[in-house]
Amino acid sequence: MLLPYASDQLPPGKSVVTISLLILNVLLTLMLQAFAWLHHDSQLAVLSLVGIVPAQLHPYTFLTYMFFHAGAAPLLLNMFYLWVFGAGVEEAVGKIKMLLLYAGAGCAGGMLQWLAAIRLLPAAQAAQPIVGASAACAGLIGIYAARYYRAKLSFVFLPYRPSVVALVSFFLGYEMLMGIWSVLQNQTQDGVAHWAHVGGFVFGLAAAQIMGLIKLGQKAYLQQDAEHALSRANAGAAMRRWESLLKREPDNLLAQEKLADCWLLLGDTEQAAAILYTGICSALQHGKRTNAARIACTLEKRNINLPPLKPAELYLTAGALEEMEEWALAQQIYYNIAHKHSDAPEAEIALLKSASLALRCHQEHEAAEILANFVQRFPASQWAAQAKEMQRTLHTSPPSENNSSG
Repeated sequence: MLLPYASDQLPPGKSVVTISLLILNVLLTLMLQAFAWLHHDSQLAVLSLVGIVPAQLHPYTFLTYMFFHAGAAPLLLNMFYLWVFGAGVEEAVGKIKMLLLYAGAGCAGGMLQWLAAIRLLPAAQAAQPIVGASAACAGLIGIYAARYYRAKLSFVFLPYRPSVVALVSFFLGYEMLMGIWSVLQNQTQDGVAHWAHVGGFVFGLAAAQIMGLIKLGQKAYLQQDAEHALSRANAGAAMRRWESLLKREPDNLLAQEKLADCWLLLGDTEQAAAILYTGICSALQHGKRTNAARIACTLEKRNINLPPLKPAELYLTAGALEEMEEWALAQQIYYNIAHKHSDAPEAEIALLKSASLALRCHQEHEAAEILANFVQRFPASQWAAQAKEMQRTLHTSPPSENNSSG
């Protein structure tokens, strides 16, 4: 019995749904065993109430059968697989989707096993109840393998760590061969629902494809490789990976910033600036002003001037920076709009916002100069009264610690 106990893809958070499903499986199986013992019923009779009996099908059992087990060995095996693979799937898709995928894989596997039992397997097989979470776990394994295809697994008493792709390939091939063998021999010697496992696997792989988890995994590994190369100061290798990621996602903010870091690491400030310029222009064109503001912060931290944007684009960027509480940088941009683009419609309000942010940054002297300039340049402004009120506030308020003499 191969029991997986660990993977190198550890989820950072608590796997609430996975743990809950594990506890539920254990409790319901124990309750089933206790019920059979208390009522002196045979286990087969009790399992027939919650398991899929192909000859006498009750539709609700497609859902209930996956939470009960016929003994300690299948329960232990399935719970190991649920623990190792369920946590990774939950991290990749979220709690609600994880629960739906678990149930979906279990139902798909149960239906395929039911169909095989009534159409292909001997009549005696159709009278046997089918229980266990193996089909649901098989679906989780398929989803996990699609998302974390580089992951390696640790098994009890196994001296090496196989990859998850190798595991899925082996088990899927094995289950299909055993399922076909049972049909050809017209008997099931091991009592295992092989077609349920195949149905769960196929459901998991199909769900992963539909949800785009394969592409998500490729993107994550590409980013991981790029980060690793950059941490080792291998700018060339990191650059190739970030460029590849940008080809997939031209608006990827992290990739733009990291690619600029690669060029800076190589000493090419102009090329780094060009990358970030393209990013901020693209963000504004697509209405992603928060992204533009973040790139503006990146430019500031790297002592690179903002690109020659239009006044309206600069104004939007400054507004987003203001919302992000990057007041000093926003104030600088507002001020530049008012003085470098004095004829622009945004110049008037930008100058007043510059004064307001200077006050917020406790730069009273600078705020006073900006307000005086505003009143002089825009005496008929609709915000003139507001500017004069701010001036009166400056004259009546005590000097801040930043401007007071020692």
